[in-house]
Amino acid sequence: MSGLSVSYIDICDNRNPEIIDNLGKMDVLIFTGGHVPTQNKFMKRLHLKEHLSDYNGIIIAWSAGSMNCADVVYAGPELEGEAIDPLYERWITGLGITDINIFPHMQSLKDAYLDGMRLIEDITFADSVGHEFIALNDGSYIMIADGKTTLYGEAYVIMDRQQTQICKNNQSISL
Repeated sequence: MSGLSVSYIDICDNRNPEIIDNLGKMDVLIFTGGHVPTQNKFMKRLHLKEHLSDYNGIIIAWSAGSMNCADVVYAGPELEGEAIDPLYERWITGLGITDINIFPHMQSLKDAYLDGMRLIEDITFADSVGHEFIALNDGSYIMIADGKTTLYGEAYVIMDRQQTQICKNNQSISL
């Protein structure tokens, strides 16, 4: 559907971190999901932010990968114990591709609990004081191209303990 052809695929993980040296030969990078802080540490170990400074290809990111694209990443608690751990870092330095803090999987997390607390109302809302999150349902996405940022599909702004729908399915808005 994209019109992109694939000549080969390389996967970069703990088995082959040296692949980062070939970044300039890659047309498309995909940052996938996982545990946000774990992925973030791996990206820092690779010095990925520095490698991306002159990257001219396409970047596709979802879930944790999209969250780590922010300049300052909201690494909301995900695993048991993180929400109650006073040493857990909820704000970490990201790749600096955008200043948008994405909160993915909204539809499946709205009723979730972590460490005895409601993930959205008790944890994320509290963390949103003074911060804006763009909460996306699966299938919604943000595209940054040619200096324009456009949001497609159902999405919400979470800020200062409030949630407001900003876009509906089959619609788009400029951010």
